[in-house]
Amino acid sequence: MHQLATSYKPSNPDWKRPDWNDPVHHEVEAFIPESEEEIRQLYRETIQQISKLLVDRNAWGLIHQDAHRGNFFMDDQGKITFLILMTAPTPGSWRISPWSSFMP
Repeated sequence: MHQLATSYKPSNPDWKRPDWNDPVHHEVEAFIPESEEEIRQLYRETIQQISKLLVDRNAWGLIHQDAHRGNFFMDDQGKITFLILMTAPTPGSWRISPWSSFMP
């Protein structure tokens, strides 16, 4: 899949795949409360590191990304549950595997 993805071109030239340098990713800090300065600083450092990554056909391409807001939930106590899609022993059979963690 990864080898084929290096030559992927959308059928419509106006379609652009988002990347980590997309300005929308730089707007996230506005949603982190000012009282959470340590988290805001970690976010800025992460964005700086990501912006240094190569974006060329050999180092960047199509990916499957599970770390999105549809795959994790936070309850009223701050417990976060991630849902991870995993294969079962039988090919083609899928199951959801919950994995939980507590926020510090």
